[in-house]
This record gives sequence, C-alpha cells and structure tokens, in this order.
Amino acid sequence: MSSAPESVSVFVLRARLGKAEFTDYLKRLDARIAAGEPFVMVVDSTEPEFEVVEVPNRKWQLERARAIGQLQRGIAFVTSTMTRDRVRALYALQPPGVPYAFFNEADEALAWAAAALDDQREVAISQRETRPIMVV
Repeated sequence: MSSAPESVSVFVLRARLGKAEFTDYLKRLDARIAAGEPFVMVVDSTEPEFEVVEVPNRKWQLERARAIGQLQRGIAFVTSTMTRDRVRALYALQPPGVPYAFFNEADEALAWAAAALDDQREVAISQRETRPIMVV
C-alpha cells in the first residue's frame, strides 16, 4: 500500500472483526477527531481469511455524530471479497452522512481518500458508484 497523507487514517482488519478490533477502530476514529482536522479513513479488509465475529453496535455513531459531521470527509473500504456478511460488517463502520466507497485495491482507495480532502472532493465522490447496502 502506498504511503497515506497524515490526514488519511488507514485501519487494517486482519483475520477478524470482533469486539477488540472494533474497540481499536474507535480509538483510531477518536484520535482523528481529537486532532481537530478534516480526515478520511481507509478500512482495509483484504485479508482472504477475514471473518466477522460480531457486527458493531451502531450507538457509537450517535456519541460522535457532531464531530464526525464536522471533520470526517469520507471512508473508503478495501475488500477483495464482497460477501453479504463482510459488506454488512464494513458498512457498520460507516458513519451516516459520510461519503463512502468500496475498492478492490488499496492504492485506489488512498487516491480517492486524498481527493476527498482537497478541492476535488465532490468530483472524486461523484465518480464512484455507490449502492445501498440492501442491494449487496
């Protein structure tokens, strides 16, 4: 994976998504919010054996809604396997109202994330096809 700008936070999910991994995700999110600067997150779940142990509770979004709305410019999900369970779990990490996209390659996700932070934000986001989670 190419180097990410400081305002792009890369979170890599190894073999599973459970309570410990979700707690780590929230720590990363809270650190970005505490920095007080606009940011984009990239969640990499390309590990072939990745499994979902527990789908995160959505109440975390309410606790951070204002800060997320002010600072988070997008979230890019990288996954080589688009199973219903995997997409549903990743989607649970997506704050409402924050633009998102799915990618097969990390470098493409990083390019999208960087564009979401600069003047090309609307262009980058509108060029990515997104679908409601119910379609997957």
